[in-house]
Amino acid sequence: VSSLVLQDTVVVSGARQGPAVSIRGADRTGNDDTRPVASRILRSTLYASRGPVAALDITSASSSAVTKLVAIDSSTLSAGATGAGLAVTTSPGSLPATSAAGDVVVTMVHATIAGSAKAITVAADADGPALPSPNPAGNVTVTADRSIVQGAVTATNFPGSTPFGAANTVKVDVSNSDAAVTPSGSGADGSTTISGTGNQSSTPAQLFLDPAARNFHLRLNAPAVDKGGAVGPGESDRDIDGEPRQTGPATDLGSDEFVNAPPVPVLKADRTTIAAGETVTFDGTDSVDAEAAYGGGVATFVWRFGDGTPDVRTSSPTTSHVYATPGTYTARLAVVDAQGTASTAVASVVITVGPPGADGVMPAVVIGSPLSRRVLRMYSVSRRTVVKNGKRRRVTRRKARAIRFTGTVQDASGVATVELAIRRVRLARKSRKKTSSKTGKRTSGRASASKRCVFFDLRKNRALSLSCARPRYTRIGFSNGLWSYKLRTRAYPKLRPGTYQLIVRATDRTGTTSKPRRRSIILRVS
Repeated sequence: VSSLVLQDTVVVSGARQGPAVSIRGADRTGNDDTRPVASRILRSTLYASRGPVAALDITSASSSAVTKLVAIDSSTLSAGATGAGLAVTTSPGSLPATSAAGDVVVTMVHATIAGSAKAITVAADADGPALPSPNPAGNVTVTADRSIVQGAVTATNFPGSTPFGAANTVKVDVSNSDAAVTPSGSGADGSTTISGTGNQSSTPAQLFLDPAARNFHLRLNAPAVDKGGAVGPGESDRDIDGEPRQTGPATDLGSDEFVNAPPVPVLKADRTTIAAGETVTFDGTDSVDAEAAYGGGVATFVWRFGDGTPDVRTSSPTTSHVYATPGTYTARLAVVDAQGTASTAVASVVITVGPPGADGVMPAVVIGSPLSRRVLRMYSVSRRTVVKNGKRRRVTRRKARAIRFTGTVQDASGVATVELAIRRVRLARKSRKKTSSKTGKRTSGRASASKRCVFFDLRKNRALSLSCARPRYTRIGFSNGLWSYKLRTRAYPKLRPGTYQLIVRATDRTGTTSKPRRRSIILRVS
């Protein structure tokens, strides 16, 4: 193309292809060559992998006297090992002193040129018209400001000779940048000038995250960080990734603006159930900082144990704490990286503290019988025909059946109690419109929006509407690692058919209570 606007784009040229982008200026505006043709490359990456070609190649044709203007802002140019990030050429004529190539003006701000031995090459070989009007043709001006220029900067031009016209000029100026530019000039009239002012020179390893992989994002401690001053008028206020151009006291050199990502805390505890007076060891080793491999990393760990004791700050990823009083506590961890950026998230873990002497290990409770969703028949029914007074009739007899719940319980410190609760989940269809003996209201047996559930009191043989978080437990018998409970048949008239949930828990001799084990069952009349 001869004129181009490229914005927020990645262009990659393969190993057998040419430049990533070529601007071939052969423009004629109307009937004259007076108005410049402008192109702009904004927040884009141009990469050419083929060795001798350029990432961005700009040519002014020998027959096009119009000026070519190319603006490069917050973009990265990278070529193969023998190519160049930016190559500018003005073409000579097919015969001596016949070129009318227009000038080329390239302005770069916050650009990064890296990844090859050559950064900028200029070949201004356009030979201007011969006498009697030996005006120069195809002058080239390249300026780079607040940029990173890695690699050689070279230029050649048509030196001028009688009668083939005057010399054209090449000016390459890299200022306020991170670049190794060797000032030079050639020709008595200074027709070729390479200059650099206010520059510093850093290695790729000092500047970039992974230059070998062409990752030209800035390292955390790169010398280019905060060296670019303020954002100038008309310049992009975003870097190549679309992030704010200025995040520190000043902008960064090159296309990328370093943004320090906040670290992410990860918290673990060696135990989450303990006795009062025992020690918990907390571990934040797995906390993550995105810049850890590039000079960053988590520097400070801020611990809050949840029991009212003061926060603790450590440089070590581990710490210990003693909880003095039984209860449930939420321990939290925040982290701060080496640059002073604190995590936006907080990691947490819940610690349950039992009474003094508790071993902190919950009893192991298993519901063995009945199996889940098992249908249990409350009565056995027999039918027979009897003759009385010469009349035959069918007689149905119903006898209550024993229903037994069994399971196992184990704990190294010994089992103190095993408790059973029965929660009504849903009544059978014929019983749904019957009323609760406690509330006098219709109920389906489901937990309501107010988080209340219907539990069956095994001691008093009645249904109770209670908080779902506080089941009505009854202590049941256990021996030699086995527990069991036989439903009393006197409960059957009140224990209506439907779906129920068994809830079993155990407490050991040190006061540690297990998590409730649950099992669904279905009760039917027969």
